[in-house]
Order: sequence, then C-alpha cells, then structure tokens
Amino acid sequence: MDDPVVNSKAWWENVFGSTWESNSGREQDRHFMERLIASLPEPELEFLRSTAITILDWGSALGDGVNVLARSFPSCKVIGLDFSRTAVDKARRIFPDLEFRMTESGEIEESVDVIVCSKRLEHFKAPLDVVRSQIT
Repeated sequence: MDDPVVNSKAWWENVFGSTWESNSGREQDRHFMERLIASLPEPELEFLRSTAITILDWGSALGDGVNVLARSFPSCKVIGLDFSRTAVDKARRIFPDLEFRMTESGEIEESVDVIVCSKRLEHFKAPLDVVRSQIT
C-alpha cells in the first residue's frame, strides 16, 4: 500500500494514531498555546477572562491546546475541532470534561466568537484562503 499524501486526512489519521505522542506533539501544542496566550495584550486577556464567549481551537489535535484555553479562560465555552476522527476520539478520552467535535473537512459549522489556530495554517498551500472560507 502506498503511503498517504502528506497533510491528507489519511496522513493525519496515521500521525495521530502512531507518532504524534512519541514525537512530542502534545507537548508542542501545550507549549504553543501557552505562548499564544502569554503574548496577548492585557485588554484582550481581561476580556477573555471576564466574558462568557465561545472559543474554538481549530485543528485541536489531541486537545492539549483546548485544555490550556479552558484553564486560562474558565468563563468561556471552549471547543476543540479537528477533521481527524482518531484525534477527536483520543482527545475525548484524555480530556473527558472538554468538548471536541469532528467535521469531515474541518469546516466550522456554527458561529463562534474567537477562533484560535495554533500550528495549523502552515499545512495549507493557501492558508489565507482557508481562513476566509471559514469566516464568510
């Protein structure tokens, strides 16, 4: 059998099922989400800490970034979304108190207030087109 094309859904299913954890994917997701939050200006941090809004981690992998967001902004509803069934199933087992969704192509099916995308857009040939397709 041929190897799946890099960044295809089959490729990600394989990565999340085999090498993600052994290659420190979980630690990287946690680290980059912590860095993202630490880099937010104080007014945005205060807003997120004091307002009950919905935050979506788009491309949530095994949920470590979702966990960081939920701990950092406890008044917010935080949702993880991924197109990998393997990733979402594992995330639900690792973080049973958090919400994770799977959509076939990673499409965002509902309105949310904030979309966070850490370490994901570099996997697309035209990342700004991908973002625009989700917010129009």
